[in-house]
Amino acid sequence: MRHAPIMPMGAPQGESFAQSCGPGRSTLANWQVFTHDAPMTRHRLPVPRLPIAADGLGFFRFGQVGRRVILTTDAGEWHMLDSADFRRLVDGSLPADHPAQQTLQSLGILRQGSDLDAIAARVRRKKEYLGQ
Repeated sequence: MRHAPIMPMGAPQGESFAQSCGPGRSTLANWQVFTHDAPMTRHRLPVPRLPIAADGLGFFRFGQVGRRVILTTDAGEWHMLDSADFRRLVDGSLPADHPAQQTLQSLGILRQGSDLDAIAARVRRKKEYLGQ
């Protein structure tokens, strides 16, 4: 079976890929693969939504590195967690006595117990070249 490119469902004929992905036009759940063997076969990719305890989290970015997850801050600081601990961090069930708890607070990844003035000073120091 040969596959054509993956395209958003409902994209008008003749519309470019970039145009079809404009704001409000497509979500990951609406993507399909068109096959050449059948008139049109739809394949859906389910994407589970994880519970998120956003009120307890500060601003950070994350990415998968092997079997672990790296968390980075605007100050350029980072910390690695295993995938299970990352899920517990995100859903708010990371135990208070977890070994990374204090580090996550000092980095501002956890809001409770974070020193906002110290975090702001580190971001200011990291980004001071912008004021020159």
